[in-house]
Amino acid sequence: MSSCVVATLLAGTVAAAPVAQASSQVEQARLPRAAAAAPVVDGENDGPHSPVNRKRAATTTVRRAGAVIRDVDLGDVELGERKGQFRSPVRGVLVTPDRPRANAPLVIMSHLRSPGCADDVSAFPCPGKDVRYDRGMTHLGESLAKQGYSVLIPNLAPLFIGIGMAQPYDQQAGYRTIVGRLRDETVAASAGRATAFGKGLNGAIDARRTALIVHSRSAYVAGPLVQAWSRSSSPIVSVMAYGGAFDAPDDHGRFTPMIPDVPFLGIVGDRDKDTKFTGQLWLTQHAGASRRTPALMSVVPGLGHNYVNRALSSTRLDDRAGCDATCPGPAAHERFLSSAARLWLDATVRRTRTTLPMTAAAPLPATLGGLPARWLAVTNAPRVNAYLGGMRGSMRPIGRGGSVRPCLYVDPMNPAKPANACPEPQRGDVQNASRVARVTVTPSGGVRVAARTRGVRELVLQLSPNDDRADRRAGSPLRVTVRTASGRPTVIDVPANHPALRNRAGADANGTYAIGTVRLMMPRSVTASTVTGIDLTGGRASSSLDIRAVDLVTG
Repeated sequence: MSSCVVATLLAGTVAAAPVAQASSQVEQARLPRAAAAAPVVDGENDGPHSPVNRKRAATTTVRRAGAVIRDVDLGDVELGERKGQFRSPVRGVLVTPDRPRANAPLVIMSHLRSPGCADDVSAFPCPGKDVRYDRGMTHLGESLAKQGYSVLIPNLAPLFIGIGMAQPYDQQAGYRTIVGRLRDETVAASAGRATAFGKGLNGAIDARRTALIVHSRSAYVAGPLVQAWSRSSSPIVSVMAYGGAFDAPDDHGRFTPMIPDVPFLGIVGDRDKDTKFTGQLWLTQHAGASRRTPALMSVVPGLGHNYVNRALSSTRLDDRAGCDATCPGPAAHERFLSSAARLWLDATVRRTRTTLPMTAAAPLPATLGGLPARWLAVTNAPRVNAYLGGMRGSMRPIGRGGSVRPCLYVDPMNPAKPANACPEPQRGDVQNASRVARVTVTPSGGVRVAARTRGVRELVLQLSPNDDRADRRAGSPLRVTVRTASGRPTVIDVPANHPALRNRAGADANGTYAIGTVRLMMPRSVTASTVTGIDLTGGRASSSLDIRAVDLVTG
């Protein structure tokens, strides 16, 4: 479980706080003792202290069901501003297809942050046994190796001892050093040179289109790594994040910067009690970003944070509160992650056609990895951002009962709420930390978005309900009327059960609401004319909605 700084949203933003740590004791390996070892200090403000004379572990190789698993130790690297202040081991697992010269595309899998020693101890070296979260992700490496990918899984627990990314040592720089050394050794082995991985890797790996899969804290390093390797011989061309940790926002109101313009897929399990919905909050903030490649966030039901890693699932350390036998177990988490990862890698690394929405005009699939999915998709096409959360464009009420109020979700416990604070929901749980337009739509009223754009091929709405429905309807019906200079309006009814509009209330639980995407393709009559306005009304029922963005796609 990650112990990163995240923002928890309950009808708004609350102060960022560290998440509690968890222990685990799977796939442990005893480290060699050394007389020069520093005393063990367990604390999130400390870091790794690998002994100068630590003996490197011998490489092990195991063949299993179509995959070859190599466990390697490359020694140590210095961290910190002073020599000897912090030292981390460079260890990891490489999983490749069990066939000669497979030329398998390279995938780097970066695991979560959690205590790296048994008994909840965060230290290196450990007083007893290691907890190896890299080995806990070997199941994913094996699954992908059978599909023709090579998977490098760095051991990051020693690097991630400190709770801060920048102090008392730079974890971003340390990550690039550790992963870079492992990558270089992997590439050298595939080129036929003698390496710590041993024999049998000549021609096995293709790093020319490298993919990155991150879990929890490792999401923090994704953007900087994409930038750092962009001009290298192994550029990152695809990023996938499961339960990613993002500042959304941090204590100073700052969000993690947008991922550079490479395909990005984030996944949120709606029962994740560690990083929760921070990935969704982060991408909502960046809904107006200009991109050529897709940036997607998918929310799937039932899944939590820990059970994708066997180092945690083997001890039944479940982050999901109140989970019973009906909750998806470790095997279901692993099946989902493997299926979603394969689909994403096939679409982005191999560039084959899948069900994933790689273009702005592609339909958003009803499922991901076999589970129902709701989507937030940043528009990756030439477009006019007609409205963005009270900061761009204009919106005014129309008809009977229509209203609009730009607002910002804030901590409900904050006694000094700003004048533009969004009203708190009465029943639902709203996952939002960005500026929105709080609108009321009725059967005969709603709002009008101003526009003056020619050649519109598609209308994209980024919106969501903001509470459970008292009338228990399936969702919030929405009528969209596109007005053009030709004088002939186009009317589209978006059904109430659309994933972005659905009433999420359960039989014994309040619903959770987050900004979702509605994509509407325009008829030729609209494309051939100039759009002069978009009316949003309530169809057959009144609803309260939060609108983050309205995009008019022209390319």
